[in-house]
Amino acid sequence: MTDEIEETIPVFEPYGLEIGAATYTVLEPEEAVAQRVQTPQGQVIGVPVADSSIALTAEALQAHLDNPPAQPTPVRMLSKLTIRRYFRELGKEAAFDSALDQIPNARADWTDCNEVRTDDAMFTTHRAALQAALSLTDAQLQTLLI
Repeated sequence: MTDEIEETIPVFEPYGLEIGAATYTVLEPEEAVAQRVQTPQGQVIGVPVADSSIALTAEALQAHLDNPPAQPTPVRMLSKLTIRRYFRELGKEAAFDSALDQIPNARADWTDCNEVRTDDAMFTTHRAALQAALSLTDAQLQTLLI
C-alpha cells in the first residue's frame, strides 16, 4: 500500500481596495512582479510590485494611480514628403536641408530611405541638433512625430 500525497494549490481570492469612494478589485496575478487590478470602470491595469504573493495595499495602489508609468510614444513611419512638407509649412525647409548636412549620416540616410521611423536616430539621438538647426520648439517637433 502506498501513501498518496495530495498537494493543494492555494486558491487566489480577489479582494477589494477602497480608495476614496471607489472600489478597486485585485485580481489573480499573472506574473510574479505585477498585480492585476480592475478599476471601478472595469478596465484591468497592471500594478508593478516586488512580489505578487504579498497583498497589494491601498497605499501602494494609490501611489501607482498618482504616478502611472509613462506610456511609450508609438512609433510611426513618416514619408520623406510628409517631413519635407511639414518643415516647408513652418518656413524651415532650407534649414532642414542644411541640417541634413550637419547631422552625422543624415544626408546619406535621407537619400537612401523612402520613409523615416519616428524612433530613428534623426529624431532621437540627434533630436537636439535637429531642433537647434531648425530653431524648433519641443511642441513643433512633437507635432510631426505624433
